[in-house]
Formats: sequence, structure tokens, C-alpha cells
Amino acid sequence: MGAIVACMASCSENELYLYECGCDKDDSPCLLQVTDVTKAGYALTRAANEKAAFTEGDVIGLCLDDGSGTYDGASYNGVKLTKGESEWTLETKTLLSSTEGTLYAIYPYREDMSDKVISLSVDDAQDYLYDRVSKISKSNNAVSLNMGHMRAKLVVNIKKGNFLGDCNITQGRIYGSSLCVDGSFDLATDKMTASDSDQEIQFTGAVSAESPLVDEWFVFSKFGSSISKLSFVLTVNGVVFPTVTSTNSIRFERGKKYIFNITINNKQAEVTAVDIEPWVDTDSDDLSVIN
Repeated sequence: MGAIVACMASCSENELYLYECGCDKDDSPCLLQVTDVTKAGYALTRAANEKAAFTEGDVIGLCLDDGSGTYDGASYNGVKLTKGESEWTLETKTLLSSTEGTLYAIYPYREDMSDKVISLSVDDAQDYLYDRVSKISKSNNAVSLNMGHMRAKLVVNIKKGNFLGDCNITQGRIYGSSLCVDGSFDLATDKMTASDSDQEIQFTGAVSAESPLVDEWFVFSKFGSSISKLSFVLTVNGVVFPTVTSTNSIRFERGKKYIFNITINNKQAEVTAVDIEPWVDTDSDDLSVIN
């Protein structure tokens, strides 16, 4: 009786009539229900403003797959899950049987999720949130999604030390064997792949006593990579400073923020130990969502 009551609570009258909800019947389909969606931070721009929660109108892309590329022969690829005022709504009724499948979720919405591979670039204006839930079937039809960052965030905070005069970084380079910015992420295997072996970050900017230079990028370490130190090469006012290396060897973990504090002194730069923090939500009054 409890199963019937729970089933009726999650189905409309029409769905009960057409499918009898199916959750307690061997020969009837059951509808997938997304009961809750939580998140662990989301960068909306390269300035990395984050919003504390999903808001009305946000759309997550879903794909249900039993290992064949479909689910029981039906295609549930790029199904829209939309945030309403008080609940999430599936655009397409997703019928479950006793066959177990895996549900893949990604935000922002992607129409085609058939290959489960997401391309990543240093030029991306936003990171992805994702989740993967296994063993979805009619006996396990109520799903709660916990969306987490796909990548890590690397931040440089460059301040002026005893350097005299104007301080313009005409070229900055960051590299290391564990640093990747271009590649792909496979939702099915949970593995990162780099597009090539030698990758680096380049940047420019001005530094003053009143205004440090702060910049940040979405980064990752490819699957199987070893930990390594990062190297920083700064060209200041056209003069190449000696390369400085981080004191820590690291492997980037998604959902974390790595902050490198660099001080520019006369003819050389210094980098302190990296600060590693959770990539947490922040509140802002002037967020502009990029869709």
C-alpha cells in the first residue's frame, strides 16, 4: 500500500490512467521522477561570479542509457529538465522498466548528449556542472541530482613588491605536466583527456601597488597524470624575468580552487605556496546568466 501511495503522489491523474504509474506492477512502465537538484557552485563568466542556487528557467540536459545508446530501445537524449518556481519538470515523459540504466545530467543544457563527451577549452566562458546516477529502473525511479563542477579553477593574484616604476606584464606563461586547459571529459568513464601534451596558459595585464592583477581559468589534470609543480614565466615591461616554480606539486581536482600569490620584485618574481580551497558558491546582486 505504501508503494501505491508514493506512486500516486508522484503521478498526475492522466499518468495514473495511462500508465497506472507502473511502479508496483510487473508489466507496466513507470515514470522517471527528479525529486531534487542541488549544486556545488557554478561560474557564470570568466570573472567567475557564482550563483548560490538554480533559479527559475534554468535547464539541465539529461540522457538515459542502458549501455546500448538507448534505454529499452527508446531514445532519451537531451531531455530537458527545467526549473520552475517550486519544482523541476521533465519535458519528455521518461518511461522506466525493470531494465537498469544510467542517467547523465549536465548544465548548461546540451541538446546532443549521445556520445557522453564534453569538449573543454581554455576559452570557455563557463564551466559545466554534471552528475551521473546508475541503476535507474522502475524500482528506483525517484532521482536526486547532486551537480558538481567538471573542472578546477586556477587563480593568480599578482602584486607589486619592491619593483620600481610602471609594472606591465607584457606576457605571462603558466605551464606544468599536470596542467591541462583544452581537451574533453567523458561522462560515462569519468575521465579527462587532453587534446595535446604541451599546454599552457598565457595572459597579460598591469600591476600597481593599489591594484593587483587577478586572473583565473578553468583547468584540469588528465586521467592518469602525475602530480607536478607549475612554472611561471613573466615578461615585465619587455624584460623576461627568471622562471619561478611553485613550491607545491599538485594534481588539479575538480570542484577545487587553486590560488597562486605572486610578488613582482626588482628583476625577479616570487611565488608562495598555493592556497587550495573548495570552489564554493557566492552571492551577488548583479549576476547575468549566460545561456
